Amino acid sequence: KVNKAHGGATLPDSQFRADEPTMAAKESLAVAEKRAIANAAAALITAEDFVYLDAGSTTLALARAISGPALDAAYVTNGVAHARLLAQKGCRVCLPGGLLRPQTEAIIGAAALQSLQQYNFTKAFMGANGSGKSTFFLCCNGIHRPSKGMLYLNGEPYDYSRQGLLKLRQKVGIVFQDPDNQLFSASVYQEISFGILNLGVSEEQAKDEVERVIDYLEITPFRHKPTHALSGGQKKQVSIADILVMHPDIIILDEPAAALDPKHTAMVNHIVDELTAQGITVLMSTHDVNYAFAWADEIFLFKDGRVLKSGTPEEVFTDTSALRETNLTQPAVLELFDSLCAKGILKKEWKIPRNLKELEAYISAL
Repeated sequence: KVNKAHGGATLPDSQFRADEPTMAAKESLAVAEKRAIANAAAALITAEDFVYLDAGSTTLALARAISGPALDAAYVTNGVAHARLLAQKGCRVCLPGGLLRPQTEAIIGAAALQSLQQYNFTKAFMGANGSGKSTFFLCCNGIHRPSKGMLYLNGEPYDYSRQGLLKLRQKVGIVFQDPDNQLFSASVYQEISFGILNLGVSEEQAKDEVERVIDYLEITPFRHKPTHALSGGQKKQVSIADILVMHPDIIILDEPAAALDPKHTAMVNHIVDELTAQGITVLMSTHDVNYAFAWADEIFLFKDGRVLKSGTPEEVFTDTSALRETNLTQPAVLELFDSLCAKGILKKEWKIPRNLKELEAYISAL
């Protein structure tokens, strides 16, 4: 929100959510209209303005606010790319905001840019079965304690006291590969409520947070079902909701698409995209080289409990020796690109396409 009447200062959090629209109202705002609003607002933003980044849950309310006499502009985004540009211009940024981040953090100028770069990381952890990926994840969440060495979060060493672990697991959540190892409450609603109630929040606040997550992850149709009666895809949704309701900075997903059919795999992948759009860092183990190549900003290859290789997807997946050692193959789009280059159809010096759509664009331009 941009409000010069308030001198660009952060407005109370209650004002950010006072006009939360209904689901029907949110759906009524077309994507094209959202884009027009964002573009018009971006043109009005100056270094004196206050920028509130929202993941779309209050889009309609923000659109209405643009015409308000006290407001100059409102800016809505589903990611942090625009935020980096705004921060470079000296705008004051409230990140990440939105449905799952009511506790907003005001950051100013260069500090905003530095902090923004800490968000939206997508890390893929790959390797053969038994290479240590799940054990590493359990150490990251404090379930296991490393036999040697030290883990740090935000520059602070892990605190394995009861209170320390509670704070850690609020910031670093893990979704197990098998949801049956995570779900234990009688109903879906009770399951999602359990974690946040253990953080000591009031029942009223917990109820509000649970309702938001249920709505956000489209769990409403089966919210009152017993957890043991859910399908595999529904169990994954509830497992993610378990963690998301506590507003983590990092979510760990241990093979989230394991044992899911293509429809529910696509659903989980969509949820992951929504998480990163919220500014949440996602660490994921997967055997799907095509998905990892297209999705991750960094790949870690594990072998025998150690990191054999790490780097960008292009660096890792062009190292055929490391792939063989970890029982992985090259992504299909990379193999096809190399083949077309070898035949002289495409040029080797071109940027490696990360997905089939990018490769198709190369071919269509010929």
